[in-house]
Amino acid sequence: MSPEPMPIPRLNRGALPPFVGEDAAEGVQSPYSVAPSDVVARFGNTEKRRLLWKGFLEYREALRKARLVSGFQWIGGSFVELGGEEPNDIDVVTLYYLPEGQTQADLVAASPDLFGEEAMEKIMDQYSVHAFYLSLSQPLTEYFIERCQYWHSLWGHRRDRRWKGYLRVDL
Repeated sequence: MSPEPMPIPRLNRGALPPFVGEDAAEGVQSPYSVAPSDVVARFGNTEKRRLLWKGFLEYREALRKARLVSGFQWIGGSFVELGGEEPNDIDVVTLYYLPEGQTQADLVAASPDLFGEEAMEKIMDQYSVHAFYLSLSQPLTEYFIERCQYWHSLWGHRRDRRWKGYLRVDL
């Protein structure tokens, strides 16, 4: 069951806080479940950012056409920071359930521009999205856990190693 969207927390020195509240164990933690409209309202403050968001929405539409409609996306990186340089892309991990009756091989064969070997570069060129995927339909594996740890570690810190948060939007 998906968590209810919440308002995006106030930024701390241009970045999302890693948690909201007095204690990380008891507060609301990153990634924050938010509505897509709130993301663009908060982070779409320049023409370049609005163009990046448009590409992200087109990317989500391509996923819908590929029948990926169940799951969620993590959004991190410089797009969810303010006050620094303009971002060049939107960093996204899509955690998805396969459509009923479809295998991973079926998904790749039906949508090679999204899931094939050269898809990352095409997605970046077409949508300005740095796209990664994790299937929620597969059995839990060490690889899955290691990837989640990787993304949380990468997006949980700024380049100067200060803690920060990231966002979650439902597909």
